[in-house]
Order: sequence, then C-alpha cells, then structure tokens
Amino acid sequence: CMLLFTVQQAIRMENALNFAPDRTGLKTSQGCQSLVAISNDASIALIATPANGSFVCTPGSTPQVTLTNNGSNALTSVRITVTINGVAQAPYTWTGNLAPNNSTTVTLPAISLASGINNIMIATSLPNGAADGNPANDSKTSIVTYTTNTTLPVIEGFESNTFPPANWMVRNPNNDFTWTRVTPGRASLGAMFINNYDFDAVNNIDDFRSLPIQTNGATALLLNFDLAHKYYPTAGFHDTLSVLVSSDCGNTFQTVYKKWGADLATAGSSDNPYVSPQAADWRTENISISGPVMSTGNVVVVFRNSSRFGNNIFIDNINILVPAPRDLQLMAIVSPEAISCGATISPRIEVRNQSQETVSSFKVGYQIDNGAIVMQTFNQAINPLQTAIVNLPAIPVSTGNRTIRIFTADPVSPGGTGDANLLNDTLIKAFAVPGTTSAPLTESFITAGFPPANWALVNPDNSITWTRHGNGNGNSGAAYVNTFNYNGIGQRDLLALPLVNYSGVDSVKLSFDLAAASFRAPGQPMDTLEVLVTTDCGNTYTSVYKKWGNELRTLTAGQNTEFFPTASAQWRKEAVDLTQFVNQSPILVLFRMTNNKENNVFIDNINLNTITLPALLKQQGYLVLPTVFQSSFTIWHYRQPANLKYVNIFNATGQLVWSRVFNGNANTTMQVDLNGKPSGMYFVRMGYSDRGDVVEKVIKH
Repeated sequence: CMLLFTVQQAIRMENALNFAPDRTGLKTSQGCQSLVAISNDASIALIATPANGSFVCTPGSTPQVTLTNNGSNALTSVRITVTINGVAQAPYTWTGNLAPNNSTTVTLPAISLASGINNIMIATSLPNGAADGNPANDSKTSIVTYTTNTTLPVIEGFESNTFPPANWMVRNPNNDFTWTRVTPGRASLGAMFINNYDFDAVNNIDDFRSLPIQTNGATALLLNFDLAHKYYPTAGFHDTLSVLVSSDCGNTFQTVYKKWGADLATAGSSDNPYVSPQAADWRTENISISGPVMSTGNVVVVFRNSSRFGNNIFIDNINILVPAPRDLQLMAIVSPEAISCGATISPRIEVRNQSQETVSSFKVGYQIDNGAIVMQTFNQAINPLQTAIVNLPAIPVSTGNRTIRIFTADPVSPGGTGDANLLNDTLIKAFAVPGTTSAPLTESFITAGFPPANWALVNPDNSITWTRHGNGNGNSGAAYVNTFNYNGIGQRDLLALPLVNYSGVDSVKLSFDLAAASFRAPGQPMDTLEVLVTTDCGNTYTSVYKKWGNELRTLTAGQNTEFFPTASAQWRKEAVDLTQFVNQSPILVLFRMTNNKENNVFIDNINLNTITLPALLKQQGYLVLPTVFQSSFTIWHYRQPANLKYVNIFNATGQLVWSRVFNGNANTTMQVDLNGKPSGMYFVRMGYSDRGDVVEKVIKH
C-alpha cells in the first residue's frame, strides 16, 4: 500500500479512518476477536527465562514468563504448568489482580534440566478457577540446551568415527551442509570438514561448539588447530572462518580469530572443489585467549563457518590448553626473502612467548640445507603472550636454491629452563640465491641442468613451477610452466636470471622468444607472464613487461589440448628496453608466471645486452659513418634531433644530389642512399635551428 497509492489517495483514506462516522471505531477495535466477549482468557505471551535457543551451564533454572489477561474479567488466579521433555512438573497457582489487556511477569519455581536439549512448555489453565475461553493462546515452548562442563586440556584429533565427538556440539540452523568428519586428516585418521563448494546459500552460519571448559583459575589459554583451505578465485565467494569465545555459557561471544579469502587459504585458490589436502597444504593456527573472558571460570569455544558458496575448509588437531611455564614458539622466518643476493644472509625471526612467565633468554639454532647445526644464545626478555623480533648474525650461503631450518630451544624463566612444547619450535623456509655475471648474458636452455648455473627458482607452493622442456625455438631446450595441468589458481612462480653487472654503457636491452597458447575464451581469467627488475635484491620491483590473454598468446586460436611448440611460426620475439636502469648496476631480472590454469607458456633464447656508444657521438652529438662508402652511409644522432631542419648532400662541384626537410620529426638514425651516383667527394650539410649549419665530408668509391 505504501507504493500502490498516491499521496493524495493516502490522505483521503487516513481522513476516512479518522473522521468518517462509520470508521472511527476501527482504530480501537479488538480486531479479529470474537464478537462475543471472552470473560476468562489467560495466556503465556513470552518465556523470558530460559529463553528459546539459549544454552545453560547449570542444571537448575528459574523460569520467568509474561502472563497476559486477554479476557474481559480481571484475572485474579491462574494455574501455570511447566512440562519438561513431556514430563509435567507440579502446577503453580498465580494469584493477584490483572486488569483486562494487561500483562505481568511471573517467576515460577526452580526446575531441573537434563543434559543436552530440553523442550520446555509452559501453559496456563483455569483462569479465575473457570474454563479458559480461548485455549489456543495458553502455552509457549522454549528449546534450551544444558551443557555439562569439561576440563582442560581439550584435545581433539577426530580419530573416532563418532561425530560430533564427545565434549563438542554442531549447530546447523539451516539444516543444510554443516560440519562433518572426513578421512584422512593431517597425518591422522580423520579431520573436520565443511562443504562450502556445494553450499549455494550465502551468509549461513554453522558452528562447531565446545562444552563449557573449566579454566581452574587460569588467566590465559592457548588454542591451536591445523587448517587446510583453498579459496574460490572470484570476489564475493570467499568463505569466512571465525573462532569465538564466551564466558556466559555461549549466549554472548567475542571474536578472537577471523579470516577469509587469501588470508584464510593455506594452498592458494581453486575453482574446482577442494577435496584432498596434501601434506604441504596444512597450516597450524595459534590463538591466545585471555582477558575478561577468563573471569567466570569457564569458557566456550566455537569454530564458526560463514558460507559464501566458495570452497571447502578442513580442520584437524584442535588443542586448548593452559600455557606451559615455558613455551617459546617460532612464529615466522621474516627473512631471508624468497630471493637473496650476496654471499651472506641475515635471518630475522618472530618468536612468541606462549607461557605464563617472562622468558629472559633462549637459544636459536639454524641449519642451511643439510649442513651443520649452529646454536646461539640470546639474552632478550619476552613477556608472557608477547612477540619479539630476533636478528641472527650474517650466515654465508652459496648460490642456488637453498633451505634454512630455524628452531628455538631452552627458554629460561624464573621457574626454570626448558621448553614444555617442542611441537611449535621449528620452521623451514626455501629461498634462492642467484649468482653474478657480467653483460652480455645469453641462455638457450640446451643443457640438461635446470635452472641454469647462477640462475634461481622460487616455487612458493612447492608445486608445478618453471622447468626445462626439449621443444625450443631452433634448439633443443626452453623454459616453461605447465599451466595446463596446474590446479592452483593465482599461484606465482619466479625464474631469476643471475645478477648482471655492467658499467659505462648507454643502454640495456632484454629480448627473449615466447610461445604461448590460451585455453579459455577471451574475457576469462588468463595466465600472465611478467618481467620484473629489482635493483635492491627483491625489496622493491619494477614491472617492465606484462602480458596475458590475446596479447600473450602466440597461437591465433584457443587450444583445448596441451600446447607444446613444434614450429618456429609458433614463437614470437619479445623485446624489452631496460635503459632506465643503465646507471643502477647490478640488476636482477625475473620472469614471473601467474597461473590461471590456461595453457603452457614457453620462453627461450634469452639475451640481455648492453650498448656503449662511440665517445665522439656523445661528444659532438652526431656521427656520419662510414666516411668512405660504396652506396650509402648513415647519419647517427646521440639523441633525437628535434632541432634538425634539413640535410643536403652536395657533390664536389656544388650540385645538390640528395635533400630532406624536417620539422621536429627526424629519427635518431637516417640512411642516405647515393647508389648510382659517381664516385668522389660529397659534402653533408646539416642545418640546425640552434647552432646553424654543420658540414661533414664523405667519399664514395
């Protein structure tokens, strides 16, 4: 009605309701009630306590209800009966004086609840000792869950076939896909899983909820769990995983963890259903629980999935425990970065004190590849549940693909020495150290080793990456990424040239041969090839080349079978000007492939060349060469000669034999063809607007 009528029509109707003699009573009418007044009609309008859908942590509850008098007589007494799971309790008789159409709050005798779900019905009868004239409104129902407590530590690895496991509950309000058990887990028999890929509704909530956990006076808890997830690679389809904690038996919560999309993902993205996490896909998440939520002596922990029709989430090895007296966790290897230059690295790590005592000192050990383990002591204080950055001294490394393993050990606190949790002490990180060379650089990938000597490879997801293939352009080798079979979406793989030195050059040029095919139609996500240059060893990058889709492919039509180049016509020469880095030697050039599961991309015959111009050219601004020629010679300017007005060529007798006029459009180089002219001396006269005429002599023989 709000939209169906005009403003004036609405005013007309309102006036009729307010002033028409036959309608003024409608606003105070009793509506759909019987035309015959009901003398005695009592109802339960609301069960306030325990509220419908609530959780309670004690078996005893004192119900509170809203009693309403819907009859025409004042209500002076009514019988109220509580029925729990079909068993009626002793009736309670309320007495008072409740006027018609009024309500009052009634507190009933305490009741006892059974463990689990309780169906509580509260009903009225015998208003004023008489029959109720409208039994349809006598009762209300409240579904209440009584949860018994559990104790620390809470450890759940989903090894049993029973789901949900003991001490946990699943809440599935929409009765659709929800948390369930799958096999296997992370090096275990089972894990917990939710099918977001087929969950076509959005913003639906599914909870995996613990029983109330008795904290026994602890001021902090540690929660860690293993996670595996690939996000769906389209905006708007990113599921959210949250962890919430409650101190009031799960009726109100605070969020202690919330991630979605790329932040939640442990193995990149995929537009296919993620059904089988690999060993490298899993990541351990660590959460600290402290503050006011610990004040009541018990906490409830909830893992909450909010579906966005994205992709599946796996959880395993949930641990909730009191921080140990000493537990120093290695959170991250901050550096080295994926690419590291030079003969040494200076690692930086992030550590967290997961214990209840201040750690005053600790040891850090490291190992490069399979080399010797080196231990060092750090006298660095870290307060409870706080993080710190630790800088290790310089470590020598050799060129190539390297790994570094770092671990913490022997934390010292006022309570003693030693780490109570050895499972979170160690991390391993792969990095690449390119070698150094001098320009020019050429590479055709004809030798079997890959990457070539002094080159470096970065493969963040430890999956398909740059490798060598025998189909090159005019040779038996090329570098390629097998994107046709690369399931991960948006994964980036780097192939780094050696660090290139040069000096005193005037320009730097990069060229390479490219062969690429597309699979999907234009407009769909495409593989992307990019060339990056860094002058500070990977701290910052400049993109100098970036192509995808139709611009990248060298085949004119899409190809729905796996592409391997078999003819020179399937290759294209690409040229990139790197002269902007002419004064920034050394430079590191990288090929970066971003996968969108299209078709294979090949590169070959890479050349990085520098050009040094003649000193006289730079000194006077031009050169005419060769000075002795057979049919033609070249006029070469150091920079584009915007002020060049004309070039005239005269023979020895002063006759004009060749002429050009310019208006700011002269090229840096121009060829003068005197084929057919007689041998002898010729004069080259160049006229400039800023310096007049310049004359040079050349000889034709």
